[in-house]
Amino acid sequence: MHSLRVYAALFRLPGARRAALPALLARTTYAMAGLSILLLVHARTGSFARGGLATAAYSLASAAAGPWWGRRIDRIGPARALLPLGVAFPAALGLLLAVAGRSPWTLPCAALAGALLPQIGAAMRASWSSFTTDEGLLAAAYGMESVLVEVVYTVGPLLVGGLVAFASPVAAVAVAAATAGIGTLGFCTAPGLPGGGGRGARHRRSHPLRVPAVGAVAAAAVLQSCSFGALEVAVPGFASERGSSALGGVLLAAWAIGSMLGGTVYGARVWPAGSRWADPARRYLVLLALAAVTALPVVGAPGTVALGIALLVSGLTIAPTGTEQFGLVARATPPGTTTEAFTWLSTTVTLGAAAGNAAAGAVQDAYGSRAGLGVGAAAGVASLVVALALRGRLPHGGRATRELVGVGAPAVPRAPVL
Repeated sequence: MHSLRVYAALFRLPGARRAALPALLARTTYAMAGLSILLLVHARTGSFARGGLATAAYSLASAAAGPWWGRRIDRIGPARALLPLGVAFPAALGLLLAVAGRSPWTLPCAALAGALLPQIGAAMRASWSSFTTDEGLLAAAYGMESVLVEVVYTVGPLLVGGLVAFASPVAAVAVAAATAGIGTLGFCTAPGLPGGGGRGARHRRSHPLRVPAVGAVAAAAVLQSCSFGALEVAVPGFASERGSSALGGVLLAAWAIGSMLGGTVYGARVWPAGSRWADPARRYLVLLALAAVTALPVVGAPGTVALGIALLVSGLTIAPTGTEQFGLVARATPPGTTTEAFTWLSTTVTLGAAAGNAAAGAVQDAYGSRAGLGVGAAAGVASLVVALALRGRLPHGGRATRELVGVGAPAVPRAPVL
């Protein structure tokens, strides 16, 4: 495990702090916008189904546009690619505020906002290599990026909950727009960002999803992310049924805290070569099983306090499972295709979460939040079943895996992946 001093050294690199801090501000929007849109549409229509559909439209559009924006960032550099989005994305959220729940333009405007979401997470990861070529510092930077995912998903729902409690969902959407705009513009004006590599030719051996292991992981991941998406809708619904929509953000923050704690402990482990746990496929399947088991108390929680505790425990498995997903993909893909494989896995995860948003919203409106929580648990069990059925396609090995644990991969497969 890196000493805390290495993180201080990262921020002493010329230009690093000037880019990283506004990037962190912008990324807070990732954990705020979807929940804020859900609560905004619900407040205006009284329907979690419509709110879930709006959140799904936002997430689907961000998933579809994300790879395109990533290629554009590589081609012309993050500053030129993202600067227009620092203005366009807040404007799109402003348009959504004007029409949400009041016209048939709600879903198109939510989708427009998702399509214009600045891909700050990918740009910041790529920019670290412009600030240092030291491999140790780069490894520490990528590890810190994974921790920041959890920080964002802890702070974001809390901010939304506070804004809804003391102001309104309108204020939550407005703050999400402001943090994205200010953070993106601050990041784009930072010195030392990479300039882009031009169009260039790219050798393509095969489509990443045609690699058996990548397809197997993606199939399990889409169902697990469907579980996450369902809970993101059902948990606020559970809180709303008990008299406080604002508590939904607090409960989701407890879930994120559990993931952060689990990821911190799990990321510090080194799996000795030759031990039974050195096999990444075995670890992945065990983690999926633990995720399925710990989801059951979430469905049966009698009140908000019990649900918060159950979500904290369930969250312990999220970051470790996500880490192993990206680690398995890294082992399986041929050289020169790993980044594209990560992009497709992130898109798959986003699509699954969007499906979970929509499914839980519809089921919850018909049968209540307990049924919405059940959708999340059922999708988690289905993810385990699919992974077990396809376990022969997963890469197996017995070497130490520290270099793939907690470094470079988004820790929590939410929508959108940071």
